[in-house]
Amino acid sequence: MDCLFRNGTWIKKGEQEGDEEEGDTDQEMAEQGAEDHEDDSPRPFRASMQRTNRETMESMISEMQQLHTDFYGFRTEMRGSMTDVKGQLERLVNHFFPPPPPDAN
Repeated sequence: MDCLFRNGTWIKKGEQEGDEEEGDTDQEMAEQGAEDHEDDSPRPFRASMQRTNRETMESMISEMQQLHTDFYGFRTEMRGSMTDVKGQLERLVNHFFPPPPPDAN
């Protein structure tokens, strides 16, 4: 059955808003949906999927935390390396291009 939702009510396709018989409201649709599912048996598959999703999410969080730790460790290590490189470059520049001697005025 094709329905449209308009002005807070469900209207069957082909009916007009002003028709005497209005469509189902959200509440009526929810109640009908609940009644349709009352006789459903428990769904072990759904519980299994929820458990799998939770485990996957926990695994992803753990991996993200590890990546975060690794990244900051690498960044700290690179900062130290860059400081060493900068010092070496300054020594090389000073060796090949010594600063001018102070003026003897």
